[in-house]
Amino acid sequence: MPHLATADDAALLGALPIAAAIIGMGDDGSLNVLSHNNRFKDTVELSTCTALNWNDAECLRDGPISDLLHAFFANPIGPDELDFRDGDGVAGRYFRLKLAPLPAGGKGTQRCLLSVVDRTVEAQAERALRAEMLRDSLTGLPNRLAFTEKVEQQELERLRAAAVRAANSGLQVNAGHGINYRNILQVNHIPHLTELNIGHSIVARAIWVGIESAVSEMLALMQNYRG
Repeated sequence: MPHLATADDAALLGALPIAAAIIGMGDDGSLNVLSHNNRFKDTVELSTCTALNWNDAECLRDGPISDLLHAFFANPIGPDELDFRDGDGVAGRYFRLKLAPLPAGGKGTQRCLLSVVDRTVEAQAERALRAEMLRDSLTGLPNRLAFTEKVEQQELERLRAAAVRAANSGLQVNAGHGINYRNILQVNHIPHLTELNIGHSIVARAIWVGIESAVSEMLALMQNYRG
């Protein structure tokens, strides 16, 4: 288990209404849980982490959580959030991690605040709703439209995960080849996009409304992108 928090750390962590811990990175790049609140301890106990010493946990040595933390320490204004599933089958849980910078600790140790939200109930409700949508409530027959939307949502989640991993690795993320006036609203939910390469759908739309209107319509649909 991590060492006891200092008074300042304990005050910060104790005031938070969610699971949180302070993570430090050593000169050798190793990640350590410096302190935590009781909610964080309870959340870890719900996960598949079995390390008696959290600093030996596999997730701090390799994988998306380690990648996110190292990338954040290298560039605090870069990616700072990660959604992931822990465990398989019905026992799997869904978590969201959020990072925030903290002042350096003793000996100049880099530190950040890691907060954890257990999204399992929310995610299970979403899955149940999608399952119900796959069949017509009156006939019980497959709902083709809902099935198509489910496939699109699964593809969107893969694209989101790929964009996060690429950004955490220091790569520029672009999108294109297939973006149109309908799916651009879904593309807006993919983080870390630097540019969109859209051509065919704009030219096709321009046949009916003219190139100026076609470009303006697409730009309007892109305005809600938050990165």
